[in-house]
Amino acid sequence: RNLRCMVEPESARLAAGRVTEDDMRLLQDLTERFDALGRQYIETGDRGLTSHLARLDEQFHTHLIRISGNGLLAQLYGQTSPLFQQYSIRSFTLRPEGAGEADREHRAILQAVSSGCGEEAGNAMKKHLASAEKIDSFIGTK
Repeated sequence: RNLRCMVEPESARLAAGRVTEDDMRLLQDLTERFDALGRQYIETGDRGLTSHLARLDEQFHTHLIRISGNGLLAQLYGQTSPLFQQYSIRSFTLRPEGAGEADREHRAILQAVSSGCGEEAGNAMKKHLASAEKIDSFIGTK
């Protein structure tokens, strides 16, 4: 978790200064797909959807890191990616409403990145990761 807290806010900050229209379209598409799947999961309780949610969540974060253009940050994040997916699956399984919370936080990050304000993007990511920290306490992964 600590590595993500160092890597991801900086990646979001850098991405805000480098994001292209194509990048924004992909991030928006990932966000919309995550939202639709999250709503379906909350409505149906189909736990089979958690791995798909986790994959979309990870793709959103990975794409932001790619946009940052920082190879070292990407390498560091790559070391945590498998653990991130396992954590996400467990989190969404134990707290289905977490999908809606993650969606709102992703949208705040997306808005900040699209505005080009690196500080705002970094802060939105910090807030998102702080929410995950609270979930860690709830589900007992800390």
